[in-house]
Amino acid sequence: MKALIDAGFHVRRHWVETFKANVHIRRLDQIFFVSDAQVAKARRFCSGFVVKLDATFNTNATKMPLAMTVGVDNHGKSFTAALSFI
Repeated sequence: MKALIDAGFHVRRHWVETFKANVHIRRLDQIFFVSDAQVAKARRFCSGFVVKLDATFNTNATKMPLAMTVGVDNHGKSFTAALSFI
């Protein structure tokens, strides 16, 4: 996560917390990251249009699927609007 932040991404994390036998367990459930350029392009081209979400499965060391949110610009080219490990 530090590498994403150092690269200029805005990073949000979602944790799941449970209690079993008086033991607090905290597990990372999702990492969402997006750059300023992705936010600007998504605001410009995705308002009122369809955005596609696709996820790969078990292709990284943490076995967390990578979800990509994709938009289409005014030239008909797709672009990555946001990324998330889930």
